[in-house]
Amino acid sequence: MSDFKNDLAELVIKQGIVGIKPEGITLKSKKISHWYANCRILSQSMSSLNDVSHLIAGIVTDLVKDQEVDMIMGVPEGATLLSQIINEQLIIAGIIPDKIYQKRAKAKEHGDQANKFWVTGQCPKKIWLFEDVTTSGISTFEYIRKLESEDPEIEIVGVIALINRLQLDKNGVSVVENMEKIGKKYFPLLTVNEVLPNAISLLPESEQEEWKKVINQEYIDEWGENSPVSLG
Repeated sequence: MSDFKNDLAELVIKQGIVGIKPEGITLKSKKISHWYANCRILSQSMSSLNDVSHLIAGIVTDLVKDQEVDMIMGVPEGATLLSQIINEQLIIAGIIPDKIYQKRAKAKEHGDQANKFWVTGQCPKKIWLFEDVTTSGISTFEYIRKLESEDPEIEIVGVIALINRLQLDKNGVSVVENMEKIGKKYFPLLTVNEVLPNAISLLPESEQEEWKKVINQEYIDEWGENSPVSLG
């Protein structure tokens, strides 16, 4: 991994974003998992937002330059604050134009139509979406469809995700495949393989091997022999 990615992976663990949940959690896909990724912790202080946004901006600079996008737009609500600070970092570095875009949660039915979908009256032409955690990508897929129906002139390059859980939807399709089906790029900054081993290493030594087996089995149950996760 690059220095930026190594530092990002360490920050994710230091902030307690990734860890084991003995009682299990229900994912949006309705599946039960015994590990969590709670990126909302990053939005609880300016110092956390600044630290992580600096690292993310360093990783995605080339992506943003190559595609000549106007902004990185957070998928609401979890990624909204973080994406705003990432954009600020990119503006300061001269990577994207110094313009502020703010998407409305609900279309404005009165007043100037230029403000119907965008609070500042400015509409970006080309964007990367930013998601904090992706499981199978279905909710992100739905948000892309919503955006494209509201603003058909906006070009959505694809999705940048802070953490990819490397899981499948109910049809056995991964987030990468779901994005490919609609012609969108997908770029995860980190995957379960890059963060969970370090989180498990913080557990009592007597528990570590058992939790590795539990998590490995979760992915075997889902992927079969093609499981992308093998915690040694």
